[in-house]
Amino acid sequence: MLAAGTVDSFLLWKLTGGEVHATDWTNAGRTMRYDIHRRHWDADLLKLFDIPEGLLPEVYFNVHHFGDTEPALFGKSMPIFGMAGIRRRD
Repeated sequence: MLAAGTVDSFLLWKLTGGEVHATDWTNAGRTMRYDIHRRHWDADLLKLFDIPEGLLPEVYFNVHHFGDTEPALFGKSMPIFGMAGIRRRD
C-alpha cells in the first residue's frame, strides 16, 4: 500500500501495525492542502499538485479513537485517543 502523510500519521501507522492511516486536523492543516475551515482535503490543491486523495490519511478531530497499538509493542494493545499538532508563533 502506498500512503502519504505527516510524521504523526506515519507513527500512528507503525503503532497500529499498519491498520490505521489517519491524522488530526491540526497536523493535516500543516500540509497546506487541508482546508481547516471546511474540514476536508482541498480538491483544487490536490489536483494542482497531482496528489490522489486516496494516498492521504483520514482526518479527525484531536480527541478521537484513532486505533489501538499493536499488542507486541507494549505487551498488550492500548487505545490511542488523541493526536495534536502545535502552532508555532514566529
